Amino acid sequence: MKEIPLLKVRQWLPEWEQVQKFGQDLRRKPDPHFYVGAVPAKVLRELSGVLKRTTEARENNQPDLGIQRRHDEERSAEIASYLQGGFPWSTLGTKQQDSLFDDIRMPGWLPTAIVANVKLPEDDQSERRVAEGEHCTIVENGLSAVLRLPSEYVLGVWEPSLGFPLEIIDGQHRLMAFGRDVPDDFDLPVVVFNGLDLSWQAYLFYVINIKPKKINPSLAYDLYPLLRSEDWLERIDGPKVYRESRAQEIVEFLWRYEGSPFYRRLNLLGEPGSPYLKQATVVRSLVATLMRPGDRVAVKNRGGFFGCLDRERRGWSRIQQCAFLTRALADLFMRIKETAPSWLSDLTGDEPLFDKTSLLNTDQGIRAYLHVLNDLMISGWEQHKASGWVFGSDDASPSDELINEAVRALSDMQPLASFVGELNQNLVAFKWLSSDNSNLQPQEQRQRMAYKGSSGYGVLREDVLAHLSALEGRIAELAQGLRMETE
Repeated sequence: MKEIPLLKVRQWLPEWEQVQKFGQDLRRKPDPHFYVGAVPAKVLRELSGVLKRTTEARENNQPDLGIQRRHDEERSAEIASYLQGGFPWSTLGTKQQDSLFDDIRMPGWLPTAIVANVKLPEDDQSERRVAEGEHCTIVENGLSAVLRLPSEYVLGVWEPSLGFPLEIIDGQHRLMAFGRDVPDDFDLPVVVFNGLDLSWQAYLFYVINIKPKKINPSLAYDLYPLLRSEDWLERIDGPKVYRESRAQEIVEFLWRYEGSPFYRRLNLLGEPGSPYLKQATVVRSLVATLMRPGDRVAVKNRGGFFGCLDRERRGWSRIQQCAFLTRALADLFMRIKETAPSWLSDLTGDEPLFDKTSLLNTDQGIRAYLHVLNDLMISGWEQHKASGWVFGSDDASPSDELINEAVRALSDMQPLASFVGELNQNLVAFKWLSSDNSNLQPQEQRQRMAYKGSSGYGVLREDVLAHLSALEGRIAELAQGLRMETE
């Protein structure tokens, strides 16, 4: 193969002639068109290089000419798995892919175009230089064209003497997902620019990857009934992807809603040094509690009422989920501050509940609260008449206005609202301090050491239930029942 057919796409507006920076700072005036074509994956990979961003050049006071971030091998491996069996088959473990879930394989299409650029001889920066005679060229014939490959190119044999004749502007992880065993006729859609200067490449990469509004991550969750039967939905692995998407949406709402105690107090990006819980921590806790799959028969695993399929018995719209969790957490934090239990003074800072030694600011602590909240809600479902609260539709996206209305509606549901308030009031007296708190007695520190690690989730949940069981009232009775079920 020496030539690849292309279709010429003309995109130019008269207003673009007014751009003042053409010819400046790696901004050579681009052609008024680009090209689209189907390029074999093997050919594109052998002819392409990716100019990556690094810190080395900047540390040496040199310009960083890289466009893309470092190649993430795990991401390419995930795409490779997707190619073999589609989504959500690609999210399963190897053993499950080989046996239990082989029936859910689907085509792993990659219909989104990779964006590439043909280097010109005048692109002589050291990182981009191509040896003489090894350039690709585009030859036009009206609205059609061909990409002419280097004369010495032989599939599977050729290697460039210096740099690659093509460079990838967007799509490196998709391209790197292909190994040598991919069929020769497996094509990728490619948008091809000819001699696009580096500043325009960086601009294009920004427009494609950073500027667009992020797609709602719960979209896949809501489309799920259209993609799979309800029987398949109940299987243990596939639905986790969609539960995580819904959980992420709720966590993001907790971060941006002013009525939430976590307003601007979650570490959404996982940045080091932040005093707040990481987004991933709360997402995992929600998936493990309010959204966990359950067995409708087994008493010990009733699942999470946010993710339950039985909508007649329980199961709320996303508006209700956000409103309920926001109100429950806000009520807990408010009661702790107003009651000012003795343990609160052992925390420091302007926001003591977000002190690094506050259990409510740890993975184990927030999960224990959500776990107890979920299980007591289910155990007392008929008592607090939760099924009577109906608000919003499944396809309505959470907004501040809708959540405010839902919270007001929830406040009018006295059996339900009073149940949550009573639970939170009983939890105020529990000493929410981690083993790292210096004000604890040695025995208390040793007890709380058991909260660390994966086994700590169950230990802390049991201690919280034991605390509730020792009190009086309906919350104590429900907690005692839960403890008896798990013995």
